[in-house]
Amino acid sequence: MSRKKHTLNEILNDPTRMAHRTHGLGGILASLFRKIMADKNVRQSDWERFMRNYLRDPRNLIGGSKRDQTSMRGNIAKELLSEQQTWKVFCKGLVFMECHQVEFSVKMTNKLGQSITTCIPVNFGLSTMDFEDAPQSEDDQHDRTSKTSREPTAGPQHHA
Repeated sequence: MSRKKHTLNEILNDPTRMAHRTHGLGGILASLFRKIMADKNVRQSDWERFMRNYLRDPRNLIGGSKRDQTSMRGNIAKELLSEQQTWKVFCKGLVFMECHQVEFSVKMTNKLGQSITTCIPVNFGLSTMDFEDAPQSEDDQHDRTSKTSREPTAGPQHHA
């Protein structure tokens, strides 16, 4: 059974941005992205401004030709409006919406009702937005984070 793909207008005109229309594990991030759009009250004009700014930003490494811009416009919309998202696409969506810093927080509760909350702030910074998968070795990771400012600005924070 295939799901109907919703248009940008359908999603942006829905008060919840159709956050409930996502599915699977990838749907968790897609739902969160859509809830952020709803909380920011993203409208068509906002989306177009985000798109223009994203395509023009040299940090996003998008070619300047009309063909490159048109191709990327369609690809970005397809990725960000999908009912499933990877972490890579989710972070790209945050940058798309002009997010410079974000704090990821997870509250975990065990079957005894005991909870911990762990937070990690992330600064997308002013460097090139490299959305490639993380390197495999620790040496590669050190080299990568020393070249960008997208590494967490502080270590994990635990709250009881």
